[in-house]
Amino acid sequence: SPNRRNPMKNVILLRNFLKIGFRNIVRKDFSVNAINIFGFAIALGICITSLIFYDVQVNMDQFHKKGNRIYQITQVTEDLKKLGKTPTTLGSNIKQDFSAIEDFARIERRIVYVSYKKDVFEERVAFVDPSFMQLFDFPMISGNKSSLSDKNSIVLGYEMAKKYFAGEDPIGKEMQVKFSDDYTGSFLVKGVMEKYSDYASFYYDFYIPFENIFEAERAPIKEQESTVDATFLLVKEAANLNDIQGVFLKYLDEINENFDHAEIIDFKLYTLYDLSENCHDIAGSVSF
Repeated sequence: SPNRRNPMKNVILLRNFLKIGFRNIVRKDFSVNAINIFGFAIALGICITSLIFYDVQVNMDQFHKKGNRIYQITQVTEDLKKLGKTPTTLGSNIKQDFSAIEDFARIERRIVYVSYKKDVFEERVAFVDPSFMQLFDFPMISGNKSSLSDKNSIVLGYEMAKKYFAGEDPIGKEMQVKFSDDYTGSFLVKGVMEKYSDYASFYYDFYIPFENIFEAERAPIKEQESTVDATFLLVKEAANLNDIQGVFLKYLDEINENFDHAEIIDFKLYTLYDLSENCHDIAGSVSF
């Protein structure tokens, strides 16, 4: 009969309808789900990054037990710029003049050539006072707090010990350090640091006693007219920081007379525990 419906045609129509509807539903749900998943991933990533950043900031340098008594001296220029570099003699002068200062340690970084047997590499070393080992608590695999007491001693970072002495004990071995075309020094390995913590805001591959710096210079220098990358003070337990910082002003005239840079108008002290957080405000900061 012409009025009789074809059931097969109805099935085909229903199938096509369901197919189109399913495609639209899937397409719509996938887009929505993709947006939701993408947004959740971004939010989760931000949260994880924030937690890591917070954890690093809170725990940075906390393994240094005396960190709340260790301060880096920075010089403040007339345009309020903070300089990490300080006069070489500033730390020793302050310790001599003020009983509230228990000790000090200087850091000066240089690029040199280090060799052991046939291995020669360009490396970055840090000239530090022997007191550096007392102020800071970098864990050591071998050696002790007095490892830099001898002028011709050297302490290695963990990775450098592996690099130069794979398979052998570096303690007591002699290394050559070429500071310039005119001067090469011989140093005995007296200590090796443990692998540095992720919570260390500064560390070095090689540590050499500070007194070698004057022989390492290409030309003779006057100690009172030279600078170092950083000077750290260890203040006594009962010391009043405001009193200490205020008395520093007595050195301003001498510094401005001996050094050719922007006029220094003040000093600012940063505790070790706050140093990493403020390192971007300090020109030439040893921290990161």
